[in-house]
Amino acid sequence: AAMVPVLAVPVVFLAWRWKLLLAENGFDVTYRRIFAVTYAGYFFNLFLPGGAGGDIAKAVIATKGESRKAGLVGTILLDRLIGLGTMIVIASASALPFLGHEKLRPVVVTVLALLAAAVAGYVIYFNGPLRRSRLGQAVKARLPFKGVLEELDRVMATMRNARRVIAKGMALSAVAQSTTILAVFG
Repeated sequence: AAMVPVLAVPVVFLAWRWKLLLAENGFDVTYRRIFAVTYAGYFFNLFLPGGAGGDIAKAVIATKGESRKAGLVGTILLDRLIGLGTMIVIASASALPFLGHEKLRPVVVTVLALLAAAVAGYVIYFNGPLRRSRLGQAVKARLPFKGVLEELDRVMATMRNARRVIAKGMALSAVAQSTTILAVFG
């Protein structure tokens, strides 16, 4: 019973992380509103099957009355990517010391492969010459919903253009995830 309230603490940090991303992308929203929407998303993540229910609920709630829906949804996706990236970094740092243990090696290799895939995805996505190449331009030309994708791309550029915001977001994610881990352990 003492640990149940502690499980609500990560929402404070997750809302703060999303507020940073929203502000960086030109959305002026109060922390109170962000906290309420984040809490609703957290609730749905815990009680709906799968891990995306909370993000979908968050998007539905947050985009109501918003003109830049794609950009707002982009901040939710970026928020999720930061959380996932932080989790992969924490898992990699935690698993690396067990690389020499025969029984745990498959788990450690899987976690390190996830880290490598995340880094490779970042490098490929932000590769300027690839984006400007014929292949990159051909792919871009064939994609549907160009306006939506351009707005999402502008939000994703936060990873490259606002590294301090991303670093703060990762730090907030680490605190939120550590709090959750400690509460579950408790």
